Amino acid sequence: MKDASPESPKKPESEGESRGGRYSALMRDSWWAWLIILVFGVVGGILVSKIFYMAIPICIFSFFYFGLIRYDENGNAKEM
Repeated sequence: MKDASPESPKKPESEGESRGGRYSALMRDSWWAWLIILVFGVVGGILVSKIFYMAIPICIFSFFYFGLIRYDENGNAKEM
């Protein structure tokens, strides 16, 4: 006998949900590099010149760019 309960259809992943895997993978693979750039910007801004603070927004932009280019939606590295 067939089960009378209806199967719930799978929801397609929305754009926001699919991005989490790629940025998590990027952070997992290169957290140390982003930390060095962030520390460099803060220490340089304190000790040398405030222009070094520009490394922080550049770092954020670069993080999202590399995440889009190097990883797919599931967090797997793309073949280059």
